[in-house]
Amino acid sequence: MKLTLEVRKGLASEDRLVPAPDADTARAALRSLDGAQISQLVADDEQGHVLLIGGGNDGRFVVNYLVNDDEHGFHVVNPHGTPEDVAVVTGGQLGSFRGDMVVGERLAVDALVHFIATGQRCGTLTWEQEF
Repeated sequence: MKLTLEVRKGLASEDRLVPAPDADTARAALRSLDGAQISQLVADDEQGHVLLIGGGNDGRFVVNYLVNDDEHGFHVVNPHGTPEDVAVVTGGQLGSFRGDMVVGERLAVDALVHFIATGQRCGTLTWEQEF
């Protein structure tokens, strides 16, 4: 399992590897997302499954799960989200996402910790297939 944080330096970015990720280091990595200098986390099982988490600004996160280089894509659904757009910074860019695509820290942590342990989507969360 490989876990990296995208760290912005002006217009450029660099990847910071999180060594030997486990539940505790995964939680700490997620909590380092601030929506400014660090706004994207990538967990890769190196077998075709990737979990992307963007955000951190105002405790807002967008969680995506990709299979085989974008063959299939899913996002975590916020059961309390609204259809109105919400602003979230991901990968250094401000974007608008449907409110039901934006989750709080608890759901993002659940998705990440489960993925780190299994390389799969967390079955206790609701996922919507995008493609």
